[in-house]
Amino acid sequence: MHNDFDFAGLEYSAKAAVFRLRWTKSLGDWVAADAPETIELVCVSPSCLIIRHGDGAFASPSTLEFAGYLHAEDQDVMDGYLERDEVAGPYHLIFVFQGGLAIKLAAESISVTAGQVPT
Repeated sequence: MHNDFDFAGLEYSAKAAVFRLRWTKSLGDWVAADAPETIELVCVSPSCLIIRHGDGAFASPSTLEFAGYLHAEDQDVMDGYLERDEVAGPYHLIFVFQGGLAIKLAAESISVTAGQVPT
């Protein structure tokens, strides 16, 4: 996702208890032709949702710097991560974008959907 998709935005509905993150396919010629047009992460009933922006660059956090996991006790850590093979137990997802935007979350359920490539 780092180079192939641009962050398109986030949406939170308190009434529905749903948090969404969206990405759209980058226009670069390095992106596979059969890559999906969109990717959406849907979090239902978030139990943790922390959003931090950095140094005034919040307006254009289009490139994902890293995504990973952090232990649930690490509430204040917003600049590091563990790889999937290092995770066992209750961990939160963390997404950090170039420019400093960081999103940490945990939810009752999390699903990922990919938009179809037009044929």
